[in-house]
This record gives sequence, structure tokens and C-alpha cells, in this order.
Amino acid sequence: MPNIAASTSDGHIAKSGTGTWASVRDATDGDSVSNTSFGGGFDIGSQGKGVGSAGQYTVKRSFFQFNVAGISNITELTMSVYGNSSGGGKARAVKPTAASFASGLGVADFDAIEGFSAGNTMAGNVTDYTDNYFTIANSATNEIFLNAAAVNDANANNKLSVCLVGDTFDYKNVDPSSGGDNTAAVAFAEFPFASFQPTLTYVTGSAAREAIGGGQFTRTELRDRAIVTGEIEANKDYEFLLVNNLNNQVYFNIEGGGGKDIFNTASMRTTTSDSGSNVLEFISESVHVSVILKANATSSFLLSSSAALPGNTFSALATNPQVFNIEDTTASGSVFGVNLEIIEN
Repeated sequence: MPNIAASTSDGHIAKSGTGTWASVRDATDGDSVSNTSFGGGFDIGSQGKGVGSAGQYTVKRSFFQFNVAGISNITELTMSVYGNSSGGGKARAVKPTAASFASGLGVADFDAIEGFSAGNTMAGNVTDYTDNYFTIANSATNEIFLNAAAVNDANANNKLSVCLVGDTFDYKNVDPSSGGDNTAAVAFAEFPFASFQPTLTYVTGSAAREAIGGGQFTRTELRDRAIVTGEIEANKDYEFLLVNNLNNQVYFNIEGGGGKDIFNTASMRTTTSDSGSNVLEFISESVHVSVILKANATSSFLLSSSAALPGNTFSALATNPQVFNIEDTTASGSVFGVNLEIIEN
């Protein structure tokens, strides 16, 4: 899939202080901007007064920008950042305001996050570009699947800006007190080796390409088992397109109704697109097939049958967990994992 290098005006904005958590986290301006900290310190997240700079709270937010001019009908986006060998903290991707990057990244952009307000959690107030938190692994390239809000903004603008913030304290506005430490370090576009630099990978598609009737399901519907009411016509390829927003792999299952062995006539194979490589394994049994799907990725495979499969012939089920969190009531009870579109090729 094609990718776009981040603008060299990326970097983190840092704010530290010996006062209250609110005076640091809710500040209008940061203290400094850096894009050369790879190898020392951190770039995303927060530390309490007993960690890092003694007696100080520290909050850092990292901003990135990608030029998407001239690219139309983007259907999916994956941002990649290389994690340094320190930190490994939880993070979120959120939407910066239009003013960020207006004249290069500056200390005044510290709170340039759409929907951010002092004293409040970001959950339910800002525009999330990821549907869940993710962990930035150390000494590895981390793929961050961006959601529909990011895709829509990329299609509507010439540039896409992304801000990465710490999840545990900054995003939720939880005081880390003396010992709290949730941080991650990343390489920016200025790092001298291209393989470490942040990129945005995109997929485009035809606007006329839509799911068949009775062939589109939410994460909640797949968790509870969904009956496919659309017909699979004989000798045609149908793409099963699944978007996983979970930090773990998911099992997706297709099963014939009433014990019917639909795989006497039907067969499955991965697509030639890069998203097909995110199908980790097929597990076939008598009346059903399970597919293991990669974490935080879009996956796809093709199903075809030598005989037509009328509506209500088979069902789809995924191991989508329902997550409850007393610290984040706005997201508590949400279902994560895969959704599904069945598209006639």
C-alpha cells in the first residue's frame, strides 16, 4: 500500500511545573518544542512529581502532519511510528485544531486539540482518531489504525494532522500524583534513517463499491452472531472486509445454518491486496471456518461458491469483547473487535 512521510514540522510539545496537575495538564502554552529527542526522554504521556524531573509534573503531546493532497476516496488509514527503547506507554490519537501547524509547530499548540477544555477528560469531548487506546511498543514499528473520523478528514482536506497523547493520565485527566508514569518515546521525521520515520499508509477504493444487501454488520451484531440475509451468487467472488480496532487478534467464524456444510461448494482464499496479509490463519472444520485476524488492522478474504447460497444460509460470529471501565464511563460497555462488509467483487 502507498504511504506518505510525515512533515518535518512534527515533534512533541512539553509542559512541566511544580504546581498542581491542572496547572500543567490544562496549560494553554507548553514550555518547549522538540523533534530530536530520540534516544532520551519521552515524547508522549505524563509523569508525576516523583518521576523524571523531581518535584515536577510533566506532560508531553506529539503532533504529526501528512500531506494527502490529490488523493481521493481514501477508505482506510494506518499511521506507523517507531517506538524508542524507553516508555512503552498507552496512547490515543486525537484530532488537533485547524490552527495547529499554521506557522510551524509552536508552544502555543500545546492545547490545540479539537474539543479540549481545561478541567475535563478528553473522552467524549475531543475528536478521537482511534477507537481505543494502543500501546507503543519499544524498539519496534507500531501500526496505529485510524478510524472513520480520520478517514473523513483526510478526504475533506489537503493535510491530515494527528496528535498522540498519553491515555492513562492526560487523556482521562487523572492526576498521576507522585509516582504515576505513562510515557512513550518515538522517532520523528527528522530522524536520519527513513525506516524509523513516521508514515501514513492509505487505501483507496471505488465510491460505487458497497456492501451487498444483508451483508453489513456492526461489532455488536457480530458478537451476538449475525445471520447473513444477502445472497451469495454462484461463481462470483465476494470480499469479506473486516476492520479490527482491538489491540489483540480476533477470531471470525462462518457457519452454515442448521448444520449445513456450505463448504462443500464454497471456498475461501486471501485477497491479493495488502489487507489480505492481515489474515493470519484459516481453520477449517466440517460446517464452519474460523479466520484469525491481525490486531488493529483491516483484513480481507474472498469467498466463492460453485452453487448459489441463498440468504439465511450461514451466519457470522466474532470474538468481539465488551469492555467495561469505571474510569472511562463514556466508553464503558463498548464492543471492540471487527465489523464486516461483504462486497461483490
